[in-house]
Amino acid sequence: MSERAAFAYTTALNALLARGSKRRIRIGDTMTVFWAEAVAAEELISLMIAPPPSDDQESTKVRDALDAIAAGRPRPLADAAPGIREDTRFYVLGLAPNKARLSVRFWHEDTIGEFARQIGEHWKDLRLTPAPWRTPPSAHRLLRETAALGKDKNIPPNLGGALMRAILTGGRYPRTLFSAIIARMRADKKIDGLRAAICKACLTRDHRLGFEKEDVPVSLDRNEKHPAYRLGRLFAVYEAVQRAALERPNTTIKDSYYGAASATPASMFPLLEQRAGHHLSRIRKDKGHRAVSYYEKMVDSIFDGMDTVWPRSLRLEDQGRFALGYHHQRESLYSARNQDDAPDAGANEGAEP
Repeated sequence: MSERAAFAYTTALNALLARGSKRRIRIGDTMTVFWAEAVAAEELISLMIAPPPSDDQESTKVRDALDAIAAGRPRPLADAAPGIREDTRFYVLGLAPNKARLSVRFWHEDTIGEFARQIGEHWKDLRLTPAPWRTPPSAHRLLRETAALGKDKNIPPNLGGALMRAILTGGRYPRTLFSAIIARMRADKKIDGLRAAICKACLTRDHRLGFEKEDVPVSLDRNEKHPAYRLGRLFAVYEAVQRAALERPNTTIKDSYYGAASATPASMFPLLEQRAGHHLSRIRKDKGHRAVSYYEKMVDSIFDGMDTVWPRSLRLEDQGRFALGYHHQRESLYSARNQDDAPDAGANEGAEP
């Protein structure tokens, strides 16, 4: 490499990395820099990667266009943000420190229109109903869900670069993202909408790319026959039965048994079934047959068409389906407290949405 070329690229890179630069963003341990053949495109990618709140009129138009893409209603970017051409060439470089040198985590170039399409696919893969967020989560927010205590320093190495590569190219999400999310749910027993959405995104994209035979639903699907999904639903109902019987227990079956139940159902579900029977007896004594019937019908509908033999173990992908089924059913139980057919006993499972 000539001295002239070295001077040129280091000068350009220093300008991109300079304090206050609008052409850089940190994602995990990866510093991402980006530039384009048009100044407007640089502002667009910063919105697509991590959409910030803004009152700027042009930013609002761009964000509306990208939201439409994510919702399956694509609009030409040029219509939403005048001055931005979809065929503008765009470049993204991911860098990470490696002792005294820089390590290139990823490099990608394409048109701004293709970047918008790929990021729209990413948002669609994450989509859940009801949505567990007000704005689409940034890549960094997804990475923090994999970290112990939610701290950036605990994000698995290289995961930021691998995730960005998948988002920008439409490729398969990194296996470490899926395994890290499953591990965190088993460790801290936090199974919320964002973590369920990450599992759903990985499974949806794997299905689209041919790695998984079956897709996963966006919202509660009572007709979904996959055993792991139904087991997750059943676990949520058993937890709701416990809450209704014990009235705000200090610990629930999720706190005590989620990890084992989602990985080795045969070792846990017979015990959970037995405990649910005791809890239903208590509900019958305290609140009457109507409350018991509400849960018994729900359990029967889940068992309908399901294999009577508990699976001995669930592979990683099926543990993700388990988490998704649990989240979907739990959200349904939470919303059911406002329905006429939900008994008073069913209102308690909404205490921890």
